[in-house]
Amino acid sequence: MEAFDMARIADAHLASGQLFHEFVRALRLSVGLYVLPAGATDPQRPHTEDEVYYVVEGEGVVNVAGDDRPVTTGSVVDVD
Repeated sequence: MEAFDMARIADAHLASGQLFHEFVRALRLSVGLYVLPAGATDPQRPHTEDEVYYVVEGEGVVNVAGDDRPVTTGSVVDVD
């Protein structure tokens, strides 16, 4: 078992200078922190893996295959 401290993850993410900071990698799972600045558009392209997004803070719109869904703090989105 591992437990993670969100403040340390956020610090490591900031230090990486990247939008996405992976902090768990296993055979069938990876977990990371993905941060977009306010007003930004996600530059990612569709992935081959299923994804789950949890909105830690803020609000926005998730568009998957032309389907817009509003999200806000606490939203969970399953993209498969």
